[in-house]
Amino acid sequence: MKIVPVILSGGSGTRLWPLSRKQYPKQYLPLVNDNTMLQETILRLSGLNNLENPIIMQAANGQRDSVSIFGNDYDTNDGTCVRDYIHVNDLANAHLKGLDYLNQNESSSAEFNLGNGNGFSVKEVIQQVKDITGKDFKVLEEGRRGGDPSTLIARDKKANKVLKLKVNYSTLRSIIQTL
Repeated sequence: MKIVPVILSGGSGTRLWPLSRKQYPKQYLPLVNDNTMLQETILRLSGLNNLENPIIMQAANGQRDSVSIFGNDYDTNDGTCVRDYIHVNDLANAHLKGLDYLNQNESSSAEFNLGNGNGFSVKEVIQQVKDITGKDFKVLEEGRRGGDPSTLIARDKKANKVLKLKVNYSTLRSIIQTL
């Protein structure tokens, strides 16, 4: 059973809940992103994670000894996994637009994939952080993690069309510069 984050809008306010499809209320709006950014955002909103200081930035700031690359033999340009990262502000904007959609379409529900439509490899992310911060840090190459696909890029066309969603931070540089 797949668990997805769901925005619930009700009398007591708006909450993010992980629910299975069978648990969805009559009116729901799951906003799905198949990378860890959405999961980290949900944890952050619940007070369980610190997204203001991601692991890679901890390494750049000397708060962590290293970062790890899990697998360097994927079928990608540089052998590392490619992911579609979305800036937390763009993600928050998508949630607000999702709530507007629910308020305007009270009897309907919808699912949207969120992302910026661009994929960046793990090595690209690491190099951009090093370039932007001017800091070098140790990178460990580890074995693959089970189940990690080589590439995950959101099909966000429905969110763009229905929610009129436009990301403000579409480049890796613009995302990292605001961390």
